[in-house]
Amino acid sequence: MGRDDIITARHNVLDRINKELNEDKIAAVFQASEDGAPETVSVLFDEMGEEGEGEAAGQIFFRPFTSSEDKVQYFAAILTPWEDIPKDRLPALYEAISYVNFTLPAGCFTVDKDHSFCTFILSAPLPIDLPEEELLDRAETVLGSAVATADAFFDILTDVVDGKKTVKDVVAFLEE
Repeated sequence: MGRDDIITARHNVLDRINKELNEDKIAAVFQASEDGAPETVSVLFDEMGEEGEGEAAGQIFFRPFTSSEDKVQYFAAILTPWEDIPKDRLPALYEAISYVNFTLPAGCFTVDKDHSFCTFILSAPLPIDLPEEELLDRAETVLGSAVATADAFFDILTDVVDGKKTVKDVVAFLEE
């Protein structure tokens, strides 16, 4: 499979994911590559948390090739459930996500203190020469895993951001 075929398959997979999300009434927009940036699907997951009242913006994309000799490609899903985190809540959130991240089999929560937002990132290696249907299946698995993981911790971490829960509450939650 040549590089052009791989790029076409990636494009088709992202386009299909975008269409499937929209068919499921999930707001998503396919964005073509600009200035060397990867093609992405921007999405708004608006039923996060146990009550389904939270939101997380998402970016779904294939990471750029690193060389012409690549044997794997990386598919990534980044969800941003919290923005404009109060500066005084950052230390507790840093500590809480360090405990959460320790329990995760894949992916991680991160905080950018300069911009005060928290994301969940899951990037998975996939063989570079997968047929398009299998690439789609695996990409959807990665996306589903990212959403499920962010959703599982949405409520407890939202409560930390809002000052309603402490790091000790997060540790107790993880021990349940």
